[in-house]
Amino acid sequence: MKEKKVTQKALADAIGISPQAVSRIVNGETSDPRKLPLIAKTVGASPEFLLGEVDDPNEGAPVPVLSNQEIAVLSLFNSLESSGQKAVIEIMRTMAQAALASPASNRPSSRAISVKPVMKAKSAQPQETVR
Repeated sequence: MKEKKVTQKALADAIGISPQAVSRIVNGETSDPRKLPLIAKTVGASPEFLLGEVDDPNEGAPVPVLSNQEIAVLSLFNSLESSGQKAVIEIMRTMAQAALASPASNRPSSRAISVKPVMKAKSAQPQETVR
């Protein structure tokens, strides 16, 4: 985990278990490492790497699969100029911080977004908008 610059405490907080549980899992001191795949995904390494079985953190790591919604968001984001991308990142950062600061019971439930092509009045090229 040193290679990924993640402390066991930060990792424990991120996945909702105690730092001691992370330590036991990473050190192979538990016979039930059900959280190991989640830990590996969180730090961006394979479970085999975390257990010291391989030297390459990517060896055996699953390739992330994006949902259609994530692909649509990335497509829209990539269509923006640099200044627009920076603005979106800042908005998302602010929203994430606000969500983390509010009690879980007050957080809105996740809602699917639909992406539909829309024609601009002066352009024949369809533009995607998020509704």
